[in-house]
Amino acid sequence: MLLIVSVLAHAQRDPRQRPRGPDDLAAVEPLPELKSVGATGSQGPDGNVSSTGELVKPFCFKTLEFCATPGMRLTLWTQYGALQALQAIESPVPFTLFGVRFAAKSKVELVPSSRHVVRGRLQEPLDIDGRLVKGQVELQFQDRKLLHALVGTLAREAVIEGWKLPAGYSFDLQNLPSGSFVLKGPEGAAPATWGEASPGIPTKAIGITQWRDPQGAKNLQLELATTEKVGGLDFGPGSITFLQLDKVNAVRGVVNAGFERGAVKAPRGSSVVLCEGELQTVKTEDVAVRVGAFVTSRLNAVRERSPGGWRNDLYGQKVIDECSEGALLGYTFLPQYCPSCDGSPKVPSLVVVDLKGEPRDAESRAMLAAFPSSKKMTCAPCR
Repeated sequence: MLLIVSVLAHAQRDPRQRPRGPDDLAAVEPLPELKSVGATGSQGPDGNVSSTGELVKPFCFKTLEFCATPGMRLTLWTQYGALQALQAIESPVPFTLFGVRFAAKSKVELVPSSRHVVRGRLQEPLDIDGRLVKGQVELQFQDRKLLHALVGTLAREAVIEGWKLPAGYSFDLQNLPSGSFVLKGPEGAAPATWGEASPGIPTKAIGITQWRDPQGAKNLQLELATTEKVGGLDFGPGSITFLQLDKVNAVRGVVNAGFERGAVKAPRGSSVVLCEGELQTVKTEDVAVRVGAFVTSRLNAVRERSPGGWRNDLYGQKVIDECSEGALLGYTFLPQYCPSCDGSPKVPSLVVVDLKGEPRDAESRAMLAAFPSSKKMTCAPCR
């Protein structure tokens, strides 16, 4: 069992008082003899030192059931001169650790973790969890027995989390218990296919990342190899993200073709958020989004329960929060303006337009009269 004795548990203690047990390497292991040793770590009261050097003569770590041979480069953790853990192994030749064959000239790390993780490069493909895995891996063990491959590359086709992946795809399942994972194809790879398609979500992608954000929303980010139609708009090639919390669904991505949706007209390359198929935000790098008779570089939806401070905090709400505010009433945006050269604050307020692109209130009409936004402005430089 890969066991690391807690540093905190023994900090500030006299080594003669340190408890010993069956899982304590110091209880049964002497120190192997290393040459060309480099030491790092604390030299303070806790007595911890991490040392790296080449093994001089054969040495067996009885607790780990692993025998190292001369020429191997080992990294050891000691405390008060007693061996606590084997942290890393570098070998000029392939070697076996816990029944797994690791490649020569690669660093194998025994990660100080409650999950008993070993990182390294496999000598040859290995069947784990019904998948043939190759290359650099992160493996989980228990009682020196292999449990799972948390990170690796597929040597043959396999299915992971409903996605059918061709050989060559890499995977990272370290956070799978929380619903997070990463699947990615190499350059030029055939797309992965999703066997359980959901309405409105593409079933082919060359990169799949899933996670939950602090709000608890499920995020699914797909890297599309071709253009896909989602919510009536063209997205990809490139990244598109699907967000879901309770019964609210949103889509975020960059459109591959210009579009018109009601009073809104946006060009190719616009960043768009859709809430249940309705436009929530549209943003461009230039003043190129038209809503009714007006143009802007960004507009944001106004809904029937939009927060009262929306005029002063256009971008402060999270996407899912914005989508949860009820029926779509119109859009808000900042009119174009040229900075005042004399320092006076000639800055417009946000305006609100309805779904037809008409101002919704007197303040909006006044702002658009004072700061016309019917076409892109060119501001003269200040002298």
